[in-house]
Amino acid sequence: MKSKILYSLIIILIIFSFPLLSEGQTSSLARRDTRLLLSISPESPAPKDEVTVNLRSYAFNLLNSQIEWTVNGRKFASGLGLTSIKVTALDLGEENQILVVIRTENNLILGNTINFRPADVDILWSTDTYTPLFYKGQPLPSPGNAIIVEAVPYLYNENRVRIADGDIYFNWFLNGTRDTRQSGIGKKFFTFKKGDRVDNLVLNIQDRSGKIKAEKSIIFENINTNPQLYLIKPLIGIVSDRTLDKE
Repeated sequence: MKSKILYSLIIILIIFSFPLLSEGQTSSLARRDTRLLLSISPESPAPKDEVTVNLRSYAFNLLNSQIEWTVNGRKFASGLGLTSIKVTALDLGEENQILVVIRTENNLILGNTINFRPADVDILWSTDTYTPLFYKGQPLPSPGNAIIVEAVPYLYNENRVRIADGDIYFNWFLNGTRDTRQSGIGKKFFTFKKGDRVDNLVLNIQDRSGKIKAEKSIIFENINTNPQLYLIKPLIGIVSDRTLDKE
């Protein structure tokens, strides 16, 4: 009798010696499952962008699953059927790590991850539009003028080292059409003639792996030319401080 009581006490002690699983501990027990599909919008976020992370699945009923999100090592949100969250992207080159863990209707604990690294690109441009002497401001493009564009990319690898221009693909799109001649690896310059309509220039860049991306667009509006007449004096030259508006 004493041996049976002792045996029962030992079993009870063994059972209670294992801690109960809390909600936050499920992430360490989750099995990675590629049937949990994660995506981000925008696909190529810039630093400090608001990024929407979406979860979907063709294999599980997510609306009836308990879903827990962890962002950069910290619990971010949890709830029943919580299939979408909004996060703020980190600085240039800093990797954002998103982990999702679900507990299904059948008590399966599954998870998946998605990582992204913010990147950016600046677009600098100039034009050969003629402007009067001592003109204040940047010359604006008018129909027929050449526009020279330069890309300044900010792509960083996993060691937060800036990726060289020679290791970046530059894809230039003018009015929806990719310029195959001026696109390619290391091709950071783009030149075109301003048309008689609004021109939309889009630049898409990515590293050799295709994992680190950035995109930027710029619209060139139509600018009406405005001819100005200046007086030329033989001893002085062009009188640039006064136009011949009324003469």
